[in-house]
Amino acid sequence: MDKPVLWNLNWKFYDYFEENLLTEDSDRCSDVNLPHTVKELPLSYFSHQETAMISTYVKLLSVTSRMLENRIILVFDGVMTYFELFVNGQRAGEHKGGYSKSMFDITGLCKEGPNRIVLRVDSHEREDIPPFGYAIDYMTYGGVYRDVWLYCCSQVFVERALIRYDLESKNAILKPELFLDNSGPECSLTADICLKDKEGAIVASYKRCIQATPGKSSIILEPQCVPSPILWDPDTPYLYTVDITLESGGRVLDRHHVRTGFRTVACTPEG
Repeated sequence: MDKPVLWNLNWKFYDYFEENLLTEDSDRCSDVNLPHTVKELPLSYFSHQETAMISTYVKLLSVTSRMLENRIILVFDGVMTYFELFVNGQRAGEHKGGYSKSMFDITGLCKEGPNRIVLRVDSHEREDIPPFGYAIDYMTYGGVYRDVWLYCCSQVFVERALIRYDLESKNAILKPELFLDNSGPECSLTADICLKDKEGAIVASYKRCIQATPGKSSIILEPQCVPSPILWDPDTPYLYTVDITLESGGRVLDRHHVRTGFRTVACTPEG
């Protein structure tokens, strides 16, 4: 997933929820930008009940015909504690837990022109959502308290990647694992892997042929040797960048970027 749009500005916030908000606005709203909390609290002497509410966030998404040819995806970095997502009055999904990222493909619910995006946010402490149900000594507040991102992706994209490797002698044996999301049929792709040093110079570049099955899948690429990489350690935390490009028939479908370091970890009698 490449070139996201930071979708934090110009939301409408309601400190309540009503069914009519799924399709139309009300005068009882506030104009807010994200990140946002459902209620500002004093520095001391307050109760967690003050943020225990169900609230609503609304924003319009302008969709072009070109966007509808691809996949429209919303990513929420953190919404406390539970929320439901609605697009043009239709439920697109839900997510439990304010500490984890959530992703929604809303392409099938969108139309050309303005589209109404609504979040119904429940900020209550719920026993079915960790860490609640036990004794805790902190508050989780409530609201869309982290960034929201808008992506326009191809049929197949790299949701995330793990840069796995082994260190053998002075060399690194790269074995990247790609987590793919494919909304279409199985297809043959080329994964172009480019390792760059801190200055941006290319250290290694190679390609692998892969099969993208329908839905979500993971693929560990065939190993590639990288001679004598600079190792990471606490005193010199050297990092590389891995650029991953998915191609089909010479056409670029997706780009993904990961920073990584090469290092070993060992437990010995000395520490």
